[in-house]
Amino acid sequence: MTTDYDKYLFWSHTTQVVKTDLEGNVLKTIDVPTHYGDLAYFNRKIYVAVNFGKFNEEPGLSDSWIYVYKASDLSFIEKHPVPEVVHGAGGIAIHNDRAMVVGGLPALPKYTGNFVYEYDMNFNLRRIHILESGYTRLGIQTADWSDGYWYFGCYSSADNPNGKVLKAEMDENDLLKLVAMYDRDMSYGLIGLGEGRFLYSKSSLNRKAAKLSLIPD
Repeated sequence: MTTDYDKYLFWSHTTQVVKTDLEGNVLKTIDVPTHYGDLAYFNRKIYVAVNFGKFNEEPGLSDSWIYVYKASDLSFIEKHPVPEVVHGAGGIAIHNDRAMVVGGLPALPKYTGNFVYEYDMNFNLRRIHILESGYTRLGIQTADWSDGYWYFGCYSSADNPNGKVLKAEMDENDLLKLVAMYDRDMSYGLIGLGEGRFLYSKSSLNRKAAKLSLIPD
């Protein structure tokens, strides 16, 4: 999920994109073909990470894109291929004309960190960052920027039953550096509200719940 920080929330549900007001009243819904992942609001547009291929496999089986819609009525504007996201594009966050795209991760011993793909707003690849997070199940699901840091939400797993949130910052060489990890499940939606507060959605056995959380320094 994402927000314009004013009146609206925007939701991606794999085969639908939905616009609501802040109380959850549905204002617009569009049907989409298949895996639409995490999304971002930027300059009155909605950017969605999309994969029409396979996730979490070795390179060559994904079909990764960024689809762009008008925030006003969810009408389609354009699409951009992001073939560098070789394990499947599953999420995007944008700040200051810097787009960070995240996605899947194969469950193979050689994958011991997560990839974050940095693009300009024409979706030309700038660089690929590696976060030394260890393996997280199916990679990264959600992303957002808040209070000078990038945050990434990862699924729960047998090794991490409470999920993981990765916190990263840009170092002096403009490279993304992991600075903290939290045992929190924010893998179904993540919005930074400032001052360490987050609106997030998580999966539980019986329901999905949106909550406010304070992550300590």
